[in-house]
Amino acid sequence: YDLAGEGGGKWTIVIREGKCAVREGLADPLTVKMTMEAKTYAGMMVGTIEAVTAFTSGQVKIEGDMAAAGATAKYFRKYVVPGATEAEELISLRVINSIEQRFATGPVMGRWFAGIREKKFLANRCPKCGRTQIPPREICAWCRVRVHEFVEVGPKGVVTHFDIVYFASPDPLTGAVRDTPYATAYVVFDGATEREAITLDLKQEDIPRLKEGARVRPVWAEVTTGSYRDLIGVELDEEEGSI
Repeated sequence: YDLAGEGGGKWTIVIREGKCAVREGLADPLTVKMTMEAKTYAGMMVGTIEAVTAFTSGQVKIEGDMAAAGATAKYFRKYVVPGATEAEELISLRVINSIEQRFATGPVMGRWFAGIREKKFLANRCPKCGRTQIPPREICAWCRVRVHEFVEVGPKGVVTHFDIVYFASPDPLTGAVRDTPYATAYVVFDGATEREAITLDLKQEDIPRLKEGARVRPVWAEVTTGSYRDLIGVELDEEEGSI
């Protein structure tokens, strides 16, 4: 900690073999260094300043391991004025509300899901520019005219770009965290307009061999019902190789 202003100073917290010690001065090297005003540190310790607010507002400058900075809070108890009455315990209950809902897909997305149920990819083609849209949309995003013609594309395609994720955020509803790494591939299906890609998950075991230009094929659920869950993702098409 590098604390500026009245009552400030420099201290190093050393955590080793299950023990925690505070030493005056800054060690070298440091896992993480936090610089702030002494009054900011005091405010966080007594609870008058929220730590998250202090970090996000720039009151605290962090150099080094962000995770280590967050972990330091568990090593200290908030300061309590001697003789003060203990505050009443606040009980927090975590509940996830889930409401059964039904949504109408409409005529355009309805065709898309009907195709998915039959393991087919249906795009629609703009009558003005000839561009395919996948998933299909009622209006051409470029020409702003209604689109009525449907065409089947795929089922195989080519990877034009991809993202590999090594740190997964928890699902906001369930708290579940995906296994990492996982990859999202941008796939242009055969017969679709160039650059009209759709993003799909790639089988995890295929990630080491993933590259731009790789040929892929869809991976379907065992039973298809016309749901977004029918299309699990894509896998590398070893039979065709790469472009």
